Amino acid sequence: MTLEVVKLFAMYGMKSGQSWRSELLCVFLFSKGTKPSEIHKQIAETYGEGAMSRSRVYQWCTWFGEGRTSLGDEPKSGRPKTSTNEENTTRVDKRIRCDRRMKIR
Repeated sequence: MTLEVVKLFAMYGMKSGQSWRSELLCVFLFSKGTKPSEIHKQIAETYGEGAMSRSRVYQWCTWFGEGRTSLGDEPKSGRPKTSTNEENTTRVDKRIRCDRRMKIR
């Protein structure tokens, strides 16, 4: 790994085990002033059929052009996908133990 890549890891909060190659290349080349169409061309030549799509390259370039600073997932707003947590599990367990005839639909 080159020193520039290590610096990019640190700058964008990446861990080496994550899937990052195409995104990191995209951000790196974009920060050097390379146009999105040229970035896609270079990634497609390197990775072939497994390359990031053209629209995805443009999306990443747009996000970083707008000031995004991380390659990781952004926090989501709204209701969480699951409500399973220790507190809810304990509450349900207590209710079932109090009334064993309770049915779950």
